[in-house]
Amino acid sequence: MDVLSAKSEQFIDKFVLIFIAASIWSKTWFSIIIPLVMFGPAFFMERINANEETILYGSAAVSIIACLFIIVWPIFMKAKKQPER
Repeated sequence: MDVLSAKSEQFIDKFVLIFIAASIWSKTWFSIIIPLVMFGPAFFMERINANEETILYGSAAVSIIACLFIIVWPIFMKAKKQPER
């Protein structure tokens, strides 16, 4: 691991810890979910044995699916709460 990569990893770790602290302070999950969607796929994909292109595509696919889930989940929850007529 080169020095630049190590410094960027430390920055990301601190960034995620700030989001976790903010979510505990504000008592919401939103501040934990956003960094997980942003940095989680790349973090986990870098640790598998694959070429760089596979890591890039996998990370992008997981991020897009997670974003779509975050958008669609409240719609389903709102529809579930509405009484049937």
